Amino acid sequence: MTAGGSGPCYELSTDDGTRYALHAADGTTLVKGARMRITIKPAVARIWCGPGKLVEMTAAEPLR
Repeated sequence: MTAGGSGPCYELSTDDGTRYALHAADGTTLVKGARMRITIKPAVARIWCGPGKLVEMTAAEPLR
């Protein structure tokens, strides 16, 4: 996670350098710097969540 918080917007950079602007309205709290497995789907909301490809986050799981 490159930008965390309690949403609704987050920022994720993948290991290959791809940047995602994540949107989730459920109030999930994510920590900047955490390594996560994120499940996404195409974004329905058309809002600005930062740089990167805008997608909806449907699940988040910490990696160990």
